[in-house]
Amino acid sequence: MIEVESLSSFCLRLQASVKESFFQPLWLKAEISKINVYKSGHAYLELVEKSNEKIIAKIDAVIWSNNLFRINFKFQQELHYPLRDGLNITFRCRPEYNPLYGLKLIIDDVDTTTALGELEKARLECIRKLKELNVWERNKCQFFASLPKRIAVISSNMSKGFLDFTATLQNNAFNLQFFTKLFVSAVQDEKATKEIPLALKAIEKEKDSFDCVVIVRGGGADLDLSCYNDFALCKAIAEFPLPVLTGIGHSTNTLVAGMISYRDFITPTAVAEWLVDIFVQKIKELELLKTKLQHCSQNILSLKQNQLSNAKKMLNNGTKMFLQTQKHGFEQKRLKIISSSNHKILSSRSLLLRCGDKLLQQTKASFVQKQSSLDNFKKLIEAYSPEKVLLRGYSISKIDGRLITSVSQAKQGKIMTTRTQDGEFTSIIE
Repeated sequence: MIEVESLSSFCLRLQASVKESFFQPLWLKAEISKINVYKSGHAYLELVEKSNEKIIAKIDAVIWSNNLFRINFKFQQELHYPLRDGLNITFRCRPEYNPLYGLKLIIDDVDTTTALGELEKARLECIRKLKELNVWERNKCQFFASLPKRIAVISSNMSKGFLDFTATLQNNAFNLQFFTKLFVSAVQDEKATKEIPLALKAIEKEKDSFDCVVIVRGGGADLDLSCYNDFALCKAIAEFPLPVLTGIGHSTNTLVAGMISYRDFITPTAVAEWLVDIFVQKIKELELLKTKLQHCSQNILSLKQNQLSNAKKMLNNGTKMFLQTQKHGFEQKRLKIISSSNHKILSSRSLLLRCGDKLLQQTKASFVQKQSSLDNFKKLIEAYSPEKVLLRGYSISKIDGRLITSVSQAKQGKIMTTRTQDGEFTSIIE
């Protein structure tokens, strides 16, 4: 009769056999195909061995949190990055089998000297060459527009990264409008190492039309993204005359293209969000400036109103004081004029009185003088009056009522009337 063993019994025997066979730690070499670190701090890995790019062996492994912290610290110190996908590592482990969870390797140490692998060696060589050429920081020093609206995009038109980038850029909450132009290029494998530099050359011909360049694609395994550690591609990015933004991998992908670009982002979406946020921050700054300007304007207006009110009061008070001063001055002048006028009037009156008295005296004197002259003229007239003349023996003769002043008037036969002091007589001229 065939002996039948239960699965659990077999698994327990297998567990014991594994424990007995591998009681000493082993040093193995493999590539990290995938590593996931959970909140517990434990890391779960998928290890593979490849031959001609084909997986020929695969096994799961775990690094407990206390060992992971120590190992990652050593990697950061010596290689400047933690354990990540794509690394070829030499590690110390102990196989462990569990009836429920199967076979896995418990890793307690990793040798950094063999962790680089071929891809990592190429990456470090690319970094070394770029630094030797003094172009490592060049693109980071390019002028970046304060409001980058004109964007040249290098990507595959079917790339999910490109679709995510454009969707995030166009469907922003502030309805901001961006101008984008796609320069189609392969974004992975060997094709990318040739097509991306060509796309950069095409953009350079119309560089004045753009504010920056964005290279985007989704994340992936290091084999897919190894093109972004290519020296020629990275040099083209480093020396490009416009700032280059990269969104070509996830947080576990440390790519030279991202390191030498103006700024690197975890995902294409993060690039778009950052560009949108630049405008959002400017809008907030403008809103803040607007608020400050309003407050300043209100404060200035209030201050000017107070100054105007004070000036008005001062003007009113000054005007009143001025008017009072002028009124007082006018009153003083009026009184002075009145006083002066009265004085002038009194002086003039006194002068007039004196002049009147003098004129009266002069008039009297003149009158007396004129009266004397008149009396003299009267006496003279009386002395030469016809009566007086006749009394002195003179006579007056007239012919036809006319005085005879010449002998020629005495015509023969004319009747002449002669008047003396005591009468008249007539005579005929013969």
